[in-house]
Amino acid sequence: MTELDFTYAVDPGRLGAAVQDSLVENPLHVHPPGPVETVRTDRYGEHDISVRTTYLIEIDGRPIGGHLFVTNSGDVQVHALPNYSFASAIDMARQLIDAFPDGFGPEHDHGEDH
Repeated sequence: MTELDFTYAVDPGRLGAAVQDSLVENPLHVHPPGPVETVRTDRYGEHDISVRTTYLIEIDGRPIGGHLFVTNSGDVQVHALPNYSFASAIDMARQLIDAFPDGFGPEHDHGEDH
């Protein structure tokens, strides 16, 4: 790869177009809406600890899906916002609304794919 090729490849102005182009060959991985179970594990002394938590997150009365993670320290992470950690699932839902404003609201009827 030449320096010019590299400069072109990492240009932030191309990110949106590159994402759109990649969707043609690699459509979005959609997760069904509904409950999400997270499992946290730890080993303490001679003991194995397992905490299973089930989340059903709804926005405007519609369940959302996706990869949801809870860290052992209790932070919540979601695949749709890969570089963020949230102190609560409510904080995460607020950020999803801010990040994807066209995807939420009572005027949007996305059916089972919401």
